[in-house]
Amino acid sequence: MIRMLLLGLVVVIATLGGSYAAMQIPHGGTTAKEDPHEKSEVVKIDPISVPVVRAGKIQGYVIGRFAFSAPAAEVRKDKDTLILLASEAIFMAVYREEELDFSALKIVEVDKMMERILAKVNVRMGRPMITQVFVESLNFLAHDAVRCQQTK
Repeated sequence: MIRMLLLGLVVVIATLGGSYAAMQIPHGGTTAKEDPHEKSEVVKIDPISVPVVRAGKIQGYVIGRFAFSAPAAEVRKDKDTLILLASEAIFMAVYREEELDFSALKIVEVDKMMERILAKVNVRMGRPMITQVFVESLNFLAHDAVRCQQTK
């Protein structure tokens, strides 16, 4: 009877010791400490309306919702500047995009446009601040469909 109690006590101690050791041994992915500067934050930009001008006439407006990701420390420090420069780069990229011709209805490579926006913002900031640009929505509104136009 005493042997059974001692054997049970040894089993309990071995189980607890093994569980404690398993919790203390670092696993493969958690050995490196995370750098707080590597954490990203996604910042949504207010909707942007860009006129599409082709052959001297306004075809319509591209209305888009965009977002970007940047290191959290940089966002806390320069959020307004990042939003301003990202909005300006998005506006200029869409405004100058010759392939955005909605009368021809052809596929636009949005990925390449986002890469150009990313490069432009990072050049303007002087260092790589924004890591990625996201398109939430991208719509076209024909010039004729715009309400509240004044007729002369």
